[in-house]
Amino acid sequence: MIAAETYAETWDWGGLKGRFATIDYADSLCGYEWDEFHVLRGADGHLYVGEDGGCSCNSFSEVDPASFVRVASWQEAADKAQGWAKEEGDWSEERRLPVAMSLIERLAQKRPAPFVQIDPRNPFGGAA
Repeated sequence: MIAAETYAETWDWGGLKGRFATIDYADSLCGYEWDEFHVLRGADGHLYVGEDGGCSCNSFSEVDPASFVRVASWQEAADKAQGWAKEEGDWSEERRLPVAMSLIERLAQKRPAPFVQIDPRNPFGGAA
């Protein structure tokens, strides 16, 4: 018996509504600013990763989905999360690395499939 995939966020608002659901994510939140890496399921059934940051006046739901990268496996998503943790910039590795490693551990437990069949009429199981 295969367990049903669960989502941390099904995005009922913004540009991601009905197009993507977050399987899991890492957030190196600092005060009013956020910096996130998401492993997502697209309405096309494939796995994607996306990252962005901002302040309290916006959220990840406003990220342009065109910036998401399709990945072939949860292992590739984990590799990309590790790369995100080590990027140079305003968000130091000391903030990103612990949350990325925790995400990678959860992905290893969940092992999301590279592809799942999604009902196009009701992509992520919300109200039809």
